[in-house]
Amino acid sequence: MKSMVIGMCLAVGMLSGCVVSTMHDMRERGPKYSYVSNRAEADVAKCILFKWQDTYLAGGAVQAYLQPNRLGGTTVHTHGNEYFFDVKAVRNKAEITYYAVADNWFSRKLLQSAKGCLR
Repeated sequence: MKSMVIGMCLAVGMLSGCVVSTMHDMRERGPKYSYVSNRAEADVAKCILFKWQDTYLAGGAVQAYLQPNRLGGTTVHTHGNEYFFDVKAVRNKAEITYYAVADNWFSRKLLQSAKGCLR
């Protein structure tokens, strides 16, 4: 019975086009959008974090987190890592890249809520 339930879940996931991607996979495919800001890396990352935490989608606040990026810089990501920004200091500017598992209303809403931080 348990294996049947797991099989059904996998089938539904494949039919709906849901594919689990890691941050590494998404970075390999390239960002959805890229920006450059005159603000400091830490300021941009914290701004995105707070904007996302103040955004309500699907009945609740977005769960957003800040972590160091193993390649340098800072990553701001959602629970599950489906949507994230990499922010890296380069020559007194912040290079910002946005990654999303899918181009959907959720992804666009997250990007829109962070737009003020990207200048």
